[in-house]
Parts: sequence; structure tokens; C-alpha cells
Amino acid sequence: MVNWLINNWLELFGVVSTIVYLTLSIRQSIWLWPLGALSSGLYTAVYFTNKFYADMGLQVYYLIISIYGFIAWKTHKEQKGEELRISSPTSKQWIMLSLATIAIFIFLHWLLSTFTDSPIPTGDAFTTALAITATWMLTRKMIEQWLIFIVADGVSAVLYSTKEMYLTTGLYVIYTIMAIAGYIKWRKARLEMGIVKL
Repeated sequence: MVNWLINNWLELFGVVSTIVYLTLSIRQSIWLWPLGALSSGLYTAVYFTNKFYADMGLQVYYLIISIYGFIAWKTHKEQKGEELRISSPTSKQWIMLSLATIAIFIFLHWLLSTFTDSPIPTGDAFTTALAITATWMLTRKMIEQWLIFIVADGVSAVLYSTKEMYLTTGLYVIYTIMAIAGYIKWRKARLEMGIVKL
């Protein structure tokens, strides 16, 4: 057990920080963004070691988007005098988000298949593209980001189990469950604001 902890301490800390990050996200706390940055740094090393290159690159995006998200939420509160409200994408935004996700998937699949030894380029590209889109939606507090994360996290759990990354597999099972809880809680909060369209 001790040897296992020594060999997997980075993954363990990544799991803990990510669970805290998601808990803060469900609570709509602005401090989710600094935790997201910390988690990204830890998982960059974990994914590199296990050859999940798209996920490794995703951590760089997470670091940048964490800074953006923190500034966006903070600026909105300072300028409007209230927290950023939960919303949904417009029809135009849905089209743009869908096209962007497809383009990211195609690019990442080509990149992984051509330049890396990734054993699962399709799955890796798919979950990464979804996560990129959903995280941007989180910076705008779009409730549907939870639904996208449910899919991405569920598929990720299966992929990590094939690499025997059991801590991370467990994390993504928890992540999927918490994404469901996040959607339910945000939906309830929206209903309480008198917004019935979800």
C-alpha cells in the first residue's frame, strides 16, 4: 500500500483537488477556478506519463480558461453588482459550439493519429473536444455544460479503466455522478429564479 501511494501520489493529489474543484463548481463558487488551475498542473504530469496526450494538452487549456473564468466571474460581479446568473446558449451559440466541438475533435484525432503513439486517439479526441466546449460554457454559467460533462466523464471513466488508471477511473465515475448532481442543483436554482426553460 505504501509503495503504491509513493508511486501514485501525483494522481492521488490530482483526484482530491479535482473533487474539490467540482464541489465548488456545483456551489457556483468563484474559487473553483484557482482549484482548477492546481488540478490541471498535477494532471499534466499524470496524463503525460500514461500517454493521454490530448488530455495532457487539455490541461494547458484548463489553466488558461481557469484564469479567464476567474476574471469573467469577478468582473461581472464588480460591474453588475451581482453574481453571474445561470443561463442557456442561444440557438446561434449552440450552432457555434457544435461546429467548434466537431472541428476540435477532427483536429485532435488527426494530430493524435499522425504524431503520437496514443492507443485510443478517437476516444481521447472525443472526450477532450467535449471537455473544451463544456469548460468554456462553465465560464458563462451555461447549465447545459453539465450534460456535456456527464457524457465526457462517463466515456473517460471507461477509457482510463483500459489503461488500469484505477484512481482516475474512480474519479471520473464520481465526476459523472457529481455532474448529474450539479445539473439538478443548477436546474433547481434556475427554477427558483423563475426561469423555466432549461
